[in-house]
Amino acid sequence: MKLYDSVDLNCELDYLAQIGVHKECRGRIIEQTPYRCTVIFFNPNYYGDYACAEVNKEYLTLVHTNNSRANAEFAEWLNKTDVRNKTKFKPMLFREYDKVELIAEKKKYAVQGVHKGMTGAITEPYSIGGCWNVIFTGSDGYDIAELEVNEEDIRLLQR
Repeated sequence: MKLYDSVDLNCELDYLAQIGVHKECRGRIIEQTPYRCTVIFFNPNYYGDYACAEVNKEYLTLVHTNNSRANAEFAEWLNKTDVRNKTKFKPMLFREYDKVELIAEKKKYAVQGVHKGMTGAITEPYSIGGCWNVIFTGSDGYDIAELEVNEEDIRLLQR
């Protein structure tokens, strides 16, 4: 394994499970010693979220070696970001099929016919950059719109 290689965690480790990292979680090596690696793990349920942790090499499986261009871009991002201080995944506020209420009136929702107080359901098991895919249904049972909604603009009604 080399610097910036993509790896998977090959077993469940209690100390990593406590920060949200589980078996088969994907990451990239950002530092290494002969026996341990510092890995930035990527949250599979919250795209854009990550956690940094040290792991014995025996618990990592090489997925692939990235090309030099991808490594250069990744290294540039690492230099701009203080990844080592982010040591756990962001908690998941919602799950697929959760019933939610829109708590903000915004033009980007209104142009699609969706307004504050309307209810909908989360349609995907993940978030991308703090946005959730929500389908809103009218009182007549017909779908009004399926939108990406900012996490702070909805609240959980029913799980």
